[in-house]
Amino acid sequence: MIKNFLTLVVLLSLLPVQAEIKPEQQRLITVTGSSSLRATPDKVSIRFAIENLDKNAKKARAENDKVSSVVLNSLRKAGIAQQKIKVESFNINEKFEYNSKIRQRESLGYQAIREVKVEIYGEGLGKEKSLSDKTSAIVKLITQGGSNRINEVKFGLADDSEIKQKALKQAVSDARDKATVMLEAVNAKLGKIQSISEMNLANKPIYQRKLSMLMAADVESSGSEQSSYSEGELDIRASVSTVFEIE
Repeated sequence: MIKNFLTLVVLLSLLPVQAEIKPEQQRLITVTGSSSLRATPDKVSIRFAIENLDKNAKKARAENDKVSSVVLNSLRKAGIAQQKIKVESFNINEKFEYNSKIRQRESLGYQAIREVKVEIYGEGLGKEKSLSDKTSAIVKLITQGGSNRINEVKFGLADDSEIKQKALKQAVSDARDKATVMLEAVNAKLGKIQSISEMNLANKPIYQRKLSMLMAADVESSGSEQSSYSEGELDIRASVSTVFEIE
């Protein structure tokens, strides 16, 4: 029995051994690319609010409706299309204030708030009027009509698809150039691309002005010819993450 077992062991040891050959690990390089382009704005979005307070909720609403009607009609008369004027919200809430003497909240009345967004464009302004000039004129129109809170004036592009695509292409080229430079430094070559993904695509205004503290100054300077607002330029940014093979 022992003899047969030893014979089997010897025979097995004479059989060829098949070693598992692992494929060569793929060599990859991961690189990010970015780009930044400048563009001149051709539209502006203005967000403003009409607020009022009254002890009676119905009176608060009626007064808000009255003032809002004046402001919105003035915008239409200025040539702004109805579809470019949007009431984003309207609320009536009871407003309270803490009274430290009696250590409890007291009702101040009912506050009505209507928030509106209006968009104006650079087309058809004429040589004598820039987008910033028209923006200043519209803001003054809004405040003189009765709006008591302007939240934001934001410049942008009516159609930014073309420049965004250009920014993406430049970001990809930037990633490829970086990968090529790094591999040349170690005597390697850039291979095929394995994957590519967009990291972010931003349309960031270089100039964007908050206006709540400037309304009074704008109303006082209504006769001034100089615009209070400059559209500046937009900074269109794109970033991508890429993975290339290393040859």
